[in-house]
Amino acid sequence: MDRDRVVLVVDARSIRPVCAMREGREDRAALSVRDLDTIRSYVEKDILGVARHPEIRFESTALTREGAGFLVEGRLSLHG
Repeated sequence: MDRDRVVLVVDARSIRPVCAMREGREDRAALSVRDLDTIRSYVEKDILGVARHPEIRFESTALTREGAGFLVEGRLSLHG
């Protein structure tokens, strides 16, 4: 982040499921390694399309100081 904008670029292949959520809480025992691999593959191929769109990008359009932090508004790009 510089003084006027925020740019974040994420390698879409780095997105990994780690657990299931139950009643708002992480349940790490709910999914097997095979389940996690199946979900990861589905997300990469069918949702994010990482072969054609390897980056997830966020660019801010507005930064507003709020208390000890900032409110950041911007554009999130998936699929190019």
